[in-house]
Amino acid sequence: MEKEIAKAGNAFDLGDIPKVRKVTGARKAAVLLMTLGTDVAAGIVKNLPDKKYKK
Repeated sequence: MEKEIAKAGNAFDLGDIPKVRKVTGARKAAVLLMTLGTDVAAGIVKNLPDKKYKK
């Protein structure tokens, strides 16, 4: 699986993200989970609550 990720591109290469796009909290969390690796990210995600909160 890591070979497929390597072929997809560098997780730190954010050059293709337009500078005008607002980076939401959800996107920031996704980037963080991607950089932590699958084992650590899976441990975090499995402990998140199932309930979706509304603002």
